[in-house]
Amino acid sequence: MRAGAGLVTAVAIATALAGCASAPISTSSTPAPAPAGVRVLGDDQAPADATPQAVPTPGADHDAGALAQALTTLRAWADSALPADRWRAQLAPLMSAPGLAALAGTDPAAVPVHKVNGGRVVDAGTAYLAWVAADTDAGTWWVLVSWQPATGQWLTERITRSGGPVRR
Repeated sequence: MRAGAGLVTAVAIATALAGCASAPISTSSTPAPAPAGVRVLGDDQAPADATPQAVPTPGADHDAGALAQALTTLRAWADSALPADRWRAQLAPLMSAPGLAALAGTDPAAVPVHKVNGGRVVDAGTAYLAWVAADTDAGTWWVLVSWQPATGQWLTERITRSGGPVRR
């Protein structure tokens, strides 16, 4: 009985391998066409409306832009006398979508900062992100800003009392 089972297994394996061997192997370097409605760009193609995106260069101008963005956002965030809907509306153009979403449900009256005295860029380790340490009447607050190449502007990602840049 055991020899019969081995023979059946061997025949099944041989049949499977024969099916693989009969399938043609493509030697073409042309990829399969994209599904309908999907646009694929190759290395030699670009959309007609493509324009080069500005990449910020770390330096004095880069830091000044990051600092201005962080302090402007922090001052708007500290404007706790506004009703919640106006407070969020004033922050909306200054923040990224995830940054603004993180403030959902925040009561402006609970914001402990009322005056922003200044700040400094403490970590601009990349051309696209910068941490700013802001001096306020409630101590040091950290603001993370990100460069948006598509719009050529800085947006605020995060406002936090602690955190700041962490090197791993």
